[in-house]
Parts: sequence; structure tokens; C-alpha cells
Amino acid sequence: RQLSKEVVDSPDSIKFELATAQQTLEDVKQMIDKKEMERNLVQLKLQNAMTAEGGARRMMHTMEEMETKIQEYEVVVEDLDDAQRRLEGAERALDERTKEKNAQEKKLQILEKRKEETSRLLHKDLHQSQKEVQIATNKLGVVEKDRSDGFARIEESQQRVQEL
Repeated sequence: RQLSKEVVDSPDSIKFELATAQQTLEDVKQMIDKKEMERNLVQLKLQNAMTAEGGARRMMHTMEEMETKIQEYEVVVEDLDDAQRRLEGAERALDERTKEKNAQEKKLQILEKRKEETSRLLHKDLHQSQKEVQIATNKLGVVEKDRSDGFARIEESQQRVQEL
């Protein structure tokens, strides 16, 4: 028993343990580099999703402007109706106003169809952007956790190397 306390590890076994610890440390560093690249990719995707969301907001602003134009059109149509009642005695003027009203109503229908389609697309894009932001945020959380775990493993490996 007394002799077993005096037995010293061989330099070869210590070198082997150090080499193994260094290799483990290098593997962890490579993994961290890989996770950093993944994190950067996720951040780029998140930025792209934010850019898409900004585009959707600009389109919503355009839709609001279109709504104002439609309201202005509706006011014009009301004025046109008033003018038509005042000009019943003049058939020629009445015919011209009626044709103008019909053309404006067709334009309104076209604008309303465009508005509905644009609104539908905007909602779809916004929903997709929100999903992409959520996915990117989730991936970023995973990458950050992996990165944190990697640093913990590096510290643990460094402690083991120092103990050797």
C-alpha cells in the first residue's frame, strides 16, 4: 500500500492525456466556430425577415393612401349625383355626367379589387414574415445555448488541462 502512493504516472501517459485534452479543446473550438457561423446565418435571416416586414408596412401605408383616394372618389361621385339632379333639363350634360359616373364606378371596382388583392397579399406576407421571425428567433436561441454550452465545455477542458 505504501508503495502505491509513491507510484508516479509515466510522462508518456501524461503526454497522452494532455494531447487528448488538447484535441478535445480543439474540437470544442471548431464546434463553437461552426455555431458562430450558424448564428450569423440566423441573424442574416432575421434581418431579411425584418426587411420584408418593413416592406409590408410600406405596402400598408400605400393601402391607406389608396383608401383616402377611394374616399375622395366617393365624395366626387356624390357631387356628380347632385350635379346630375340639377341638370335634368339638359340631356346632353346629363348623358356626359352619367358616362363619367359609370367610368368612375368601374375605376372604383378595379381599385377595390386591387385593394382586396393587395390587402390579402400583405396579410399573407406579414404572416409569413412573422413566422420567419419566430423561426429565426427560435434558432438564435438554440445557437446561443449551444454557444454557451461550448464555452462551458472549453472552461471545463481548460480546468482539466490545468489539473494535469
